[in-house]
Amino acid sequence: MYGSRIFNDLERKDLWILKILSFLQTGGLVIIFPFLPLHMKELGLDFAQISFVQSLTSIFDTLVPLGLGYVSAHFTNIRYLFIGCLLMNALSSLLLAQVSSTSTTMFLEYIAARTLLETSRSCCLNLFESVNLMTIKTKHADYGIQKVFGSIGGAVFGPLSGYLLHNYSFETTLHLYSILQVVFCLIVCLSQLQFEKAEGKKENGDTDWKSLLRGKTIIGFLAVSLFLGSLWSFSETFLFIHLETVGFSRKDLGQSIAVSTVIGILVSLNSSHLLDNYGWQAGITLTLVSYAVRLGGYAIISKGEYPQLLFLESLKCLGNPLMMLTAGFFIKNFVSLHDIPRFQGLFGSVYFGVGKGLGSLVGGSIVGYCGTKLSFQMSSLLCMMVATGVCISFRSTIARKDGEKDKPY
Repeated sequence: MYGSRIFNDLERKDLWILKILSFLQTGGLVIIFPFLPLHMKELGLDFAQISFVQSLTSIFDTLVPLGLGYVSAHFTNIRYLFIGCLLMNALSSLLLAQVSSTSTTMFLEYIAARTLLETSRSCCLNLFESVNLMTIKTKHADYGIQKVFGSIGGAVFGPLSGYLLHNYSFETTLHLYSILQVVFCLIVCLSQLQFEKAEGKKENGDTDWKSLLRGKTIIGFLAVSLFLGSLWSFSETFLFIHLETVGFSRKDLGQSIAVSTVIGILVSLNSSHLLDNYGWQAGITLTLVSYAVRLGGYAIISKGEYPQLLFLESLKCLGNPLMMLTAGFFIKNFVSLHDIPRFQGLFGSVYFGVGKGLGSLVGGSIVGYCGTKLSFQMSSLLCMMVATGVCISFRSTIARKDGEKDKPY
């Protein structure tokens, strides 16, 4: 079944650009972003400063996608907006590479460069997903298969990044990230993807924010996205710092990313079947359970337990990557073509902005007071509780709908 789906998709030459861009986009993300907390630690920042930086950048991650959604709503074609954000992202990476621990204004320089990097990255990610989803929706393509090539990109660049950090420096990886963004930009310039939105108003003739947020399904999805964004930020901020403190090398961490992204290929292939048959709630529940297992495992892992590290990191593909697949499925099926850029901006603001800020700020406070091990254990328990609540809510909704169908008229 999977072989025929992939083969049929590969025959469509009009989708190859999406695959290449997904490869570069995910590859670029795993090169530097999982390791940025280690970069801050190397520069001499403590837990309080790291949490402050993460929380500060999250303010821009909240405001920028909302503003981007509003601005893109007034653009018929968002190609050049996308290109500008990509070039800014490449420049910000080069600026971050110039920050030195010997500078007397190092902290301010880092905040400025990191804020620009995170802001431009947020714009690029939201615009790419908008273009990706609009193209897939108009061409009736499989979202999960396109994301397979993103997983391949992570499998290639994850260990490469670990190798460069282990043998060279953070500056080398930041330069490589900048080069990838320039290549990405050139491909966008030459591609013929769906940069143009549907003309006119959406199907029900209403395009305002109140209409976009109408319905319990939309509100429920955004509420869970807020929690998962906080969880993602908390784990990404403190996990690698904890593992390096335990005794794992950066080379080990890079290899663990490769294992996760390779297994992510299977997740991407099965995501359409899972979500089509069981709904977006199933994706959310599985994501929460994976976080619960990972955080609980990391709380008890010890130096030298490399197999355990690979096992726990292999579950990472069921975390943020599965959440992105679930979000793509939700937007594709519940949001009109005309409103995709606007809703993508709203989702990005909730998940990457508010959620990220809460995860870093609250997580930093808890870690500073309780330590990483106890913090991970409490987060694991909270994940299981929320997952149980989502399951109960979903089952109640199904039972209520079945009861309504059985009513005599």
